[in-house]
Amino acid sequence: MELTRKEKEKASLLKDRFSSVRAEIESVQSEMDILNTKAGTLIRELEELRDQESKFIGNLKEKYGEGTLDPFKLIYMQ
Repeated sequence: MELTRKEKEKASLLKDRFSSVRAEIESVQSEMDILNTKAGTLIRELEELRDQESKFIGNLKEKYGEGTLDPFKLIYMQ
């Protein structure tokens, strides 16, 4: 059975909207992949900084003995 002009227009609009939403989802997925990669890079950088901090504190303990570093005043307190 042949669709009416209005039905054809409605079907065409729905088809176009589906395509548009699908394209938006693909774009968002691509952005999410980029952000996940960036997050992984930042997590590795944070872990490296924590290792460096741990080594730095270890060196201070070797040099000055047990104590704590005040990160705001940059004073090592025993």
